[in-house]
Amino acid sequence: MWSGMMRNPATVPSRLSRREAIQSVGASTALAAAGAIGLADHANAEPISTKLERQTSGFWPGGARLAVSFSLMFEAGGQPISGAGGVIPDPIQQGLPDLPTNAFFQYGIDEGIPRLLDLFDKHRMKVSSFMIGQAVEKRPDLAREIVRRGHEAAAHGRTWENSYAMNADAERRFISDGVESIVKATGQHPVGWNAYWMRNFPFDGWNPAAYEQTLRDEFDQLYEEGGHRRRMMVVSLHDRISGHANRVRSLDRFLTYARSKPGVWFARKDEIARWALSSRGATPVVKRGPPTVTGLPGSVA
Repeated sequence: MWSGMMRNPATVPSRLSRREAIQSVGASTALAAAGAIGLADHANAEPISTKLERQTSGFWPGGARLAVSFSLMFEAGGQPISGAGGVIPDPIQQGLPDLPTNAFFQYGIDEGIPRLLDLFDKHRMKVSSFMIGQAVEKRPDLAREIVRRGHEAAAHGRTWENSYAMNADAERRFISDGVESIVKATGQHPVGWNAYWMRNFPFDGWNPAAYEQTLRDEFDQLYEEGGHRRRMMVVSLHDRISGHANRVRSLDRFLTYARSKPGVWFARKDEIARWALSSRGATPVVKRGPPTVTGLPGSVA
């Protein structure tokens, strides 16, 4: 999930909190569901389907009927030396270094990301890479290579951990410190930020045939709906998981299939956000109440 356009961290108010960050998450959720932006009171909102079905000339650039956006998580190196989640369920006792799990993460930057970058080049597509600041500091060359190939450098926090329990000042530093690491390494200033945790296909029990079929089914359904409603498909990839050889083969076959269909726009998330913001007439507004009432991302006012 791409958590919306981000202001310059140097100008972010000191009262930035998890609730404010969730507003951005809400915008991204709406985009993923129907290409919508905005937050307010739901009672006065015109139904999304009514607005969308009035559109007949396409919802994306060039009249495309479906936007497809891939995320690449650059996290390896930002995890704690002991206690990070991995493929081995047994916890390492007494805070000793978790050698298997750390080797699992290391694979992501040594093999996973380079393999995925080659896959993206093969299919002539650009993605959004969410980078953890500490991981970038350990491998600035890899961060630069991602940007050199034309991909978006987006922020993912200072380290691989949640930030919602932090106070406002600590959370603000957590975001801005990660941004500064990315700027220093790549020269690109992130405009998007992604909060901790996304999970759909865990490593344990993963079935390559089922994974590939799920991608195809989701693509086909959204492509069909894209004939009369704005639709966007998001696929998240993790350095140490999606970069394994067997998973890349599945992704290669899916991308070959998806790119054979006309009217599909493969885009970075910053490109999609800018298009939605510049196409207000075709971009509906999702209006919600406070998250403490609805349980959903929305306005905190």
